[in-house]
Amino acid sequence: MKTLTNLHLLQYCIKGGSHKLIPFFLAYFCLHFQASAMPYFYYMESHPHDSLYYFIDGDKAYVTGRSNSNLKKVTIPEHVKFEYYVEKGGVIFLPSPIQYDTIKVDADVVAIYDEAFKGTDITSITIDGNVEIGEKAFQSCAQLKNVSFSGGITEIGDYAFSGCSGLTTLNISRGLKSIGYGAFLDCTELSQVNLPSYYDLETIGGEAFKNCTKLKGFPFNQKLTTIGPSAFESCTALTSLTIDKNIRTIGKEAFKKCTGLKTVELFNTDSLFIDEGAFYQCKNIEKLFCQNLGNWCLISFGSAEANPISYTHRLRYPPSALHAQGEIVKRIKIPEGIKEISSYAFFRLDDMTRIDLPSSLEKIGANAFNSSVADIDVVRVRFRNAFEIKYSTFHARAYRDALLIVPNVAGCKEAFSATTAWAYFNNIIATGHYDFTFDKIVEFEDPLVESLCLQMWDTNQDGLLSYGEIHDVKDIGKTFYQKDITSFNELQYFSGLTFIPQYAFSNCRKLRSIVLPDEVQKIRDNAFTGATSLEAFHIPAAVDSIGGSILAGSTSIKRLTIDPDNTHFMLQEDILYQDSAEEVIYCPPYKSGPVTLPNSVIRIDDNAFYLCEKITDIHMNEGLKYISDAVFMGCNGLATLLIPASVEKIGTGCFYCPNMKAIYVAEGSGHYLSVDDVLYSKDGELVYYPPAKEGKEYVVIDGTSDIAPYACCASHLEKVILPATTKYVGAYAFGLCGELRTVNCHAVVPPNLEADGFKGLDSEAELYVPAESVEAYRESEWGIFFPEPLPDGIKEVNAELSSSPDCYYRLDGSFTSAPRNGINIIRRADGSTKKLFIRDSFIRR
Repeated sequence: MKTLTNLHLLQYCIKGGSHKLIPFFLAYFCLHFQASAMPYFYYMESHPHDSLYYFIDGDKAYVTGRSNSNLKKVTIPEHVKFEYYVEKGGVIFLPSPIQYDTIKVDADVVAIYDEAFKGTDITSITIDGNVEIGEKAFQSCAQLKNVSFSGGITEIGDYAFSGCSGLTTLNISRGLKSIGYGAFLDCTELSQVNLPSYYDLETIGGEAFKNCTKLKGFPFNQKLTTIGPSAFESCTALTSLTIDKNIRTIGKEAFKKCTGLKTVELFNTDSLFIDEGAFYQCKNIEKLFCQNLGNWCLISFGSAEANPISYTHRLRYPPSALHAQGEIVKRIKIPEGIKEISSYAFFRLDDMTRIDLPSSLEKIGANAFNSSVADIDVVRVRFRNAFEIKYSTFHARAYRDALLIVPNVAGCKEAFSATTAWAYFNNIIATGHYDFTFDKIVEFEDPLVESLCLQMWDTNQDGLLSYGEIHDVKDIGKTFYQKDITSFNELQYFSGLTFIPQYAFSNCRKLRSIVLPDEVQKIRDNAFTGATSLEAFHIPAAVDSIGGSILAGSTSIKRLTIDPDNTHFMLQEDILYQDSAEEVIYCPPYKSGPVTLPNSVIRIDDNAFYLCEKITDIHMNEGLKYISDAVFMGCNGLATLLIPASVEKIGTGCFYCPNMKAIYVAEGSGHYLSVDDVLYSKDGELVYYPPAKEGKEYVVIDGTSDIAPYACCASHLEKVILPATTKYVGAYAFGLCGELRTVNCHAVVPPNLEADGFKGLDSEAELYVPAESVEAYRESEWGIFFPEPLPDGIKEVNAELSSSPDCYYRLDGSFTSAPRNGINIIRRADGSTKKLFIRDSFIRR
């Protein structure tokens, strides 16, 4: 460690023995001698235990190594104070490990010298001030359990805490820039390293935490640039690893034998070097995350064992780099602008099926795409310069089985056919698509898919399908509609398809995976509706049109991705929007928690949030105009909803949410209003009655003419009263109201009733209608649900009320103190009755 000249001289004298006593005293008197004003620290030769001493250089104090028999006295400046000492007869002794098991070093100390506390029995250390820790300063302190650098520390020297087998916790507040070689080597009980949120650590030395078998994690900060060789070797308790973007070097065998490591997250730069064996024998890695394919390509690996992919085929990307199908990468599309792919970049990525290389590429390193297991079907290169590659860049089976597609320009195919090692590819074609003249056979994973394809497109009747035959397919129609297919990744080779038809894969309930061709431009309505087992969905770059409800009911989707070259659509917080975010297209069912729509949204498409059961709240923006059909149907987590004042149109069945208690409308709406938590349109339509709204009886407000389809599906309702203004009751308007026992409809002319308006109604339910209309209701659609309509009337009232003039009653015969909106019945003192209709002006049509 760095020290001053006087300290070197003193150390030299201490280590020199008795024959160097005179040089020692010369060095001593060269120091700032102020005996009259300063206390003395003595070393007693008769003391049975080694003591520790402090060395003073100017106004700085250094904690130095063990006392030597030649040392007699050290002078301490008056302002330097120490927490622990023993004074006997004017002589001050430094703390002995027998007397004190806790050492606190004062803030005036700037360094702890080499081997200062080596081999002592101390159990806890607190160090104030900005200090440096010397080499082996606390080495082999087996009883040491806790270390806190509360005032700041810049450097921890080599082997400073190595062999501290009892150390469990390390607390560092700020300032640390480097951890030396072997600093915590063999600290087998160390489980926790606490660093502040923002700190300055730049270097972790080799073997720094080697064999720290209980260390569960380490906070790799943004300033860290170097992780030394074997720095975390055999840290078997590590389960996840997150390396920030500024890291430059991960040293040789840095994470070797970290057998508990399951997840590796590399937010890498284009200058990251991972040395030989960095992840050697990390056999339990399950998932690998990286920022994007471009940066991953540029990581330099020192060996196969340096690449985490050697131990996992799961390479996952965040939403910004949409190349993965689910969590397993099959299609590797390197973005434009990348000039070099380093050695071992995709080594042993065993699920690779297709590799797409950009026109900017100039170099590919050895073993970059080498996997003995991967079934690579296609390698497409977009560059024209056939630069040489190593034979090991691809595996022998890829050279034998895969199609190499090169640009369709004069001489390009011939150039690749003559260049090492591209020439090893057996099948080289020059085309923008799969060569329809080429007779290579497509191998289907799902036998049912193969059978259906052969029935439709085996033009030469040889029982096989070639790339040429499927290239000619322009429309798949409903070939796969409602079929029990399980996998159709081979659809990607149907390069003649420009659209996916309506209902193409609708109700394919066993379909788990599918890959669309790059050439697809349009996905039409309901293309994958009800594909309940589909786990991932990727939208190719060329898609410019997506129909409604394309994935409605696809409840198993775990990953939704878009090709980064697609300029027509975007993902924002997992929700699919049209490119300008004016239209919400689809929200996947895995979306959870609250959702806030961007201020740019104008329309929400059909079934956009269908069966999103984990969403707890949806904040719709002011400026939204159109809410299409069944948008929020099945959102069981929604209890309330606020409709913006800007909304002009709400589609059918939008709000069938079983746990919805209330729906509100923002002030200033010109089209909708909320009355007692129930949604109405201002042109006289009951739009939505929340199914979880309290109460067993509901009176539809007077002036309402239409009951919208699916308006009321509250299973707890027992009685509904419809006003005389009712003209229309839509499909399933009262569907699933299984407890409904009484319906009062005061319309003289039976309202138009859709066939399923009261679907699921109890057979004992009764309908009360105006007396003069009983026969008309019996002969209308109402008679299907209510074969014997009953005349409405006034129930018996008690004598006291009946003797009072002008008593008011509702249509169901119940007493009311004053007239109310709608039809009222007035009973005069002479027993005569009269009907009075009162209409509220705000709902007047």
